[in-house]
Amino acid sequence: MITVCIPTLNRYDLLERLIESAEAGSVQPDKYLIVDNGGKFNSFGSHPKVELYVPPRNIGVAASWNWLIRNSQEIRFICNDDIEFASNTLETIVKYFTDKCILFHTRFDRHNNDYSGFLISDYVFNLVGEFDESISPSYGYFEDNDYDFRIYRDFMSRIENGDSFPDYQGIPYEHERSSTIARFSAIQMKEHHEKFKIAKSNFKKKWNMLPDDLPYD
Repeated sequence: MITVCIPTLNRYDLLERLIESAEAGSVQPDKYLIVDNGGKFNSFGSHPKVELYVPPRNIGVAASWNWLIRNSQEIRFICNDDIEFASNTLETIVKYFTDKCILFHTRFDRHNNDYSGFLISDYVFNLVGEFDESISPSYGYFEDNDYDFRIYRDFMSRIENGDSFPDYQGIPYEHERSSTIARFSAIQMKEHHEKFKIAKSNFKKKWNMLPDDLPYD
């Protein structure tokens, strides 16, 4: 089972493009599991591969990722709605998947990893735990940095021979960054800056430092 897992808020146009590009690949997914935080995704509602969850409110990125992981099995690719699949995106994921792996767009490195699209196994999720929903409540910043550090702290030292991270440069796809924010109104941008500050403060309270200062070595 290959599941493409996608949280979305307001870029349904790009979500449709994502699905079209995935269907055009050399390997296609068995299912698209979508958390519709905006509650307005109708175009692909009748698509035979789409399974839609519409929460009662915007639950944010971390909670969406946790829900998607808990409700998918085997090979799951979690991605933003603003990525476009390459012809070999899922072919690459299938090729390098192991039951102890986590793969990113670029090589796993705290300065380069990209949670806009990532593959995570049940083993890693059960060992490291859920994404921290308290850092950016009902929003989406710094939960990826938090998870990175927890992987390095709790996970890397427990895997024999480092074989959970395949020697591969990354998952191929194109990413149109900051697409959700690009659709924000002036009021929404003001709310965005406020929520970003809250997330930044919560992260610093948790680790007593910001992401660039975390002690990876």
